Amino acid sequence: MPGITDDLAARLPPQDLEAEQAALGSCLLEPGAAARAFEHSAWGDYYREAHKTIAKGIHALLKSKTPVDLVTVTSWLRQAGQLDECGGPEYLTALIGEVPTAAHVVRYAKIVRECALRRRLIVIGDDLAGMMYEGSNGFLDDAAQLLRDTSLDVERHAAGDQKLESLVEFMWRDRPPVEYLIEPLIPKRGFVLLFGPEKHGKTFLGMDAALSIVLARKCLGHFWVPEASNVLYLAFEGEESIYEERFARLLAGRGLDWREGCPTTLFFRRVQTDLATAEGFGMLRRFVEECVPQLVVLDPLRDAFPGVNLNASEEMAGAICTPLKHLRDDYGCSILLIHHPKKPSGEDSDTSVSWASMGSRTLPAATDVNLAIAAGGIEEGRFAVHLTTRYRPIPPFYLELQGDPGQPLKVVYGGDVDRRRRTESALALEEVLRQGPATLAELEESTGMSRRQIQGGMAALRKDKGLASQLREEGSRGTGKRWWID
Repeated sequence: MPGITDDLAARLPPQDLEAEQAALGSCLLEPGAAARAFEHSAWGDYYREAHKTIAKGIHALLKSKTPVDLVTVTSWLRQAGQLDECGGPEYLTALIGEVPTAAHVVRYAKIVRECALRRRLIVIGDDLAGMMYEGSNGFLDDAAQLLRDTSLDVERHAAGDQKLESLVEFMWRDRPPVEYLIEPLIPKRGFVLLFGPEKHGKTFLGMDAALSIVLARKCLGHFWVPEASNVLYLAFEGEESIYEERFARLLAGRGLDWREGCPTTLFFRRVQTDLATAEGFGMLRRFVEECVPQLVVLDPLRDAFPGVNLNASEEMAGAICTPLKHLRDDYGCSILLIHHPKKPSGEDSDTSVSWASMGSRTLPAATDVNLAIAAGGIEEGRFAVHLTTRYRPIPPFYLELQGDPGQPLKVVYGGDVDRRRRTESALALEEVLRQGPATLAELEESTGMSRRQIQGGMAALRKDKGLASQLREEGSRGTGKRWWID
């Protein structure tokens, strides 16, 4: 009867060949996937020799700053005289066919690395057992050193593949440009927060962004969408009929009848599950694996995580930010959170943002892009959106809702806020100055504008080719100076 030792000897070392194939296929499929994979695994982690050789070639190309794709990897293996050993071009092509998308490359790479670590620990266990049986001089010191090395291996695995580099290396390291689902609103693999008061268009903006991505059409008719991608939209409040009516109106606003032109790559679900629970977050992961979205929309955040105290920084970080970032990293998708503000601004200006998102500042600090819709503008259907991003400064812009209730709805870009305000200031000044000369104080009184707004309006008038020649002024600088338009 075979003993335990015989059973152990008959076992295959820990491995996951499907994960190895998926990781390598992802690296060949999409530019940038290889760099993400090798942040979490090394070429020596692969079990099958052919896979290890292919991974070594990919790593060599990354080090030489050569783009990684089917052609470059095939060429490297051919020059190394190892192409046939790896199955030839046919096998490399077959690897690409193993994965429909490279979105999960990090997950595959982590599986490969974990299996490699398990194999390493088995070898170390065998070495320790041998030391104990032999009991040679100094075996305790040798065992202690081996255990220390093992601990370092485990720590390195837990840390990923992070390596120390000098400031010079850091500054000269090549960094790929930021890629976007919607430029510059939603970066790929981004963490985005959209918040604003009730009835200020935040859900319409989120829905229009989702439609723009699946249709590969400009968002708000202005912001560029490079390519079509799948979107998962999960609603946590309101009746399904409300979303049905809103999507129908938005599609009609784009000239599409939902009966014929409804996109099949936008996945929608009205959900009543708390994502802070294991069951709820497991459901979210299952949905993401099923539809492979590039964007996941959670609307609104408060109802998606009802059991979380949004005012507690540690709870928000542990129950919301960290799990969602892991989801993003595991599946390579972007996350869009639609949220409520902390409190109304108390001001009538549609360009003022004197409030913050509801709850702790942990959330906006953790996101890559914050889209804040300012209070005011309900009567005109025009709302100012203030955008802060880690990548580049973006001036605030107007969001306009065009369409009567029950009719096709267009959500459009209404222009740069500051530029539009300067234009409006210039029009108000032109009307007053055509009536006769006016001092600065008289302009303030008649228009109700501040001195800074008047200065901006005057600058706009001077740049207007039609009005610049008609604009007159007299007197010295100060209270005695007057302007008028002939």
